[in-house]
Order: sequence, then C-alpha cells, then structure tokens
Amino acid sequence: GCLYAMGGVAEPFTVMSALLLLSLLPLLLFWQPGSSSSPEKTEVRAGPSKWAILMKPGFLTVFLSQVMLMVTWGAFDLNFTTWLHETFGFTTLVAGLYFAIGPAGYMATAMPCGWLIDRTGRGKLLLAVGFFGQAMAFGAFFPPLAIGPLGVAAMMALNGLMAPPCIVPALPDMLGYLEDESEDLINWASGLLVTAQALGATLGPLLGAAAADRVGFGWMLTGVALLDTAVAVLLLLADG
Repeated sequence: GCLYAMGGVAEPFTVMSALLLLSLLPLLLFWQPGSSSSPEKTEVRAGPSKWAILMKPGFLTVFLSQVMLMVTWGAFDLNFTTWLHETFGFTTLVAGLYFAIGPAGYMATAMPCGWLIDRTGRGKLLLAVGFFGQAMAFGAFFPPLAIGPLGVAAMMALNGLMAPPCIVPALPDMLGYLEDESEDLINWASGLLVTAQALGATLGPLLGAAAADRVGFGWMLTGVALLDTAVAVLLLLADG
C-alpha cells in the first residue's frame, strides 16, 4: 500500500523484484556445490505405491483441504481491496494496513499450533478447527450483517489467527500415511502439498472473480464460509 501510494502500480513490483534478487546473494554466498543434506542415498520407490497413498481417504481429504484453502484466499485477496474502496472509500494504503492484520495473527498462533501437533498428533482435528474459524471470519461478511470497519479488522484478525491451524498440520498429517520415512517419499509428499496449494492459488482468483461479478463480494464470501464448514466436517469425519 505504501509503495503504491509513493509511485503508482509499478513501484511495488519494482521494489519487491529487487528485494527478491538481493535475497539470492546469501544463498549464493553460502551454497556449497555437491553438498547434500542426506549423504546416504535413499532407495527410489516405484510410482504406483506413491499414488496408492494419495488415494487413501485421509490423505486425500488433507490434500483437498489445501486446495480449498488457497481457493478461499485467492478469491478473497482478489476482491478485498476493491470492496474496501467501494464500501468505505478506503485508499490502497489503508487496504494494505488491513491486509497486515492477518499475518500478525498468523505469527501469534503458528508456533503454538506446531506445539499442539507435536503433543497431540491430531492434525485433522486442528485443520478442522482452522477451517471452522475461517468460516466464521468469512461468514461475517454476510451482506445483511452490514459489517463496519472495526468488524472487518476483527474478522481479518480471526482469519489470521486461524491460518496456521489450516496449514501447519497438513504436511505432518500427510507424512503419517507414508509407508516409511525415506527421503524420496517425504519429498514426494511435500511436493504434493505444494501442488495442492498451487492448484488452489490458480483456481481462487478465477472463481473469485466470476463469483464476485455474479453475486457480489459479500455473498461470495458467504458461499466460501459454507464450503469451509463442509471441509471442516469432512476433516472431522476423516479424523474418526
């Protein structure tokens, strides 16, 4: 928001691109060619056994939850700034401040969420809690409620607080379905998780734009809240 206010639409992209390029410097300085985090070679397993794991209901439920999570965020992020401007007349800078509320909440619950997973091992239960929380946050945009600026800030905070339970338990839970802890299978599961999130991030803006144009931002988020609730119920059923 600040960069946009300073130099227009090109400024944020220019500055962030420069920062990304600068971030490569420490990687290049400390990179050691030929080094490996695991000196021992691991046996590469056949493909069919991996895909059989993907078809396990519990594994597939977590995979789909990550697709839905990124669809939700993509649809929201695309339309939120425009909605703030049309509803309250807020500038892009103020919209940036609202977006900052979520990550602040994320930082507050990320470590406790990891601690809970270590102590309980109930990944799907924590995922369900996160999706229920997000459903509450997005449901507050139900048009008849006519949520105000402070209410929007509160819902952004709730959304941020519930983000780690929606993400952090996913990989540990997926790893629990592997036949062994070989590096090959761990990397495969990690790649699947990123694939699920990338698929959702691709679909989210497309579906969000179509839905917002057709029914409006508030009703779109009401539908998102219902879908998040359905995902939470599926996770609870898979948790058994």
